[in-house]
Amino acid sequence: MSCVRPTNDKAEDAEHVFPVLREWPISCLLKYRPANDADEASYLVDWEPSNMTLDDLCADFQGMPLLRQVHELHPREQQLGLDSRSQYRTHWKPTWMPLSDLHNCTHLIHEFWSKIIFEM
Repeated sequence: MSCVRPTNDKAEDAEHVFPVLREWPISCLLKYRPANDADEASYLVDWEPSNMTLDDLCADFQGMPLLRQVHELHPREQQLGLDSRSQYRTHWKPTWMPLSDLHNCTHLIHEFWSKIIFEM
């Protein structure tokens, strides 16, 4: 498992609101998008699931509730109530991340390109 630490100013907001998410665990890299005139090269990132509270998920993140980035949400077995402090297993939607934000992910990038070359 690797982590990414976003470098833009919005990431600082995330660290303030969600201190638990200072580093975001990555499961694997799914796709590559080469650089163009407007954007740098980026990878489609599949995120590791995490545990979040309803308060965390409803908080504002980059102008919208963090909940909009959720693919699946499951209550933790021992906490089935609707208490805002209850923990939920959160599966995130894949997200395009610029290469410059993929810190400590060298081995995932190597694995991604090794698969591509092996499939050729």
